[in-house]
Amino acid sequence: MLGTNHAPKLGVITPDERFMVLVESYVQYTLMTEQAFVMKTSLEINTRSLEGVTFNDGEEMVEPVFTLPGTYRFVISEGLAADPESKRTVTIEVKYD
Repeated sequence: MLGTNHAPKLGVITPDERFMVLVESYVQYTLMTEQAFVMKTSLEINTRSLEGVTFNDGEEMVEPVFTLPGTYRFVISEGLAADPESKRTVTIEVKYD
């Protein structure tokens, strides 16, 4: 459940500490637009098909998100590199086996 009035960007930190972008205006591939994401009050994800963006030497790489068992931390924020103390930064943990 996302609730209302949440921040517009979404990323995920994988169990091996890789950061993947899911919703962000500066990447070419995105799960949805920021405008569509802020309207969502909940979000269902398919663990078999969810893809995110990582960066390798500045190049966007689209990769599957759920590749390892463990805890995935989804980060909803005004800016994905924003100060974690921000009141509008929310982290949701998901266990995947």
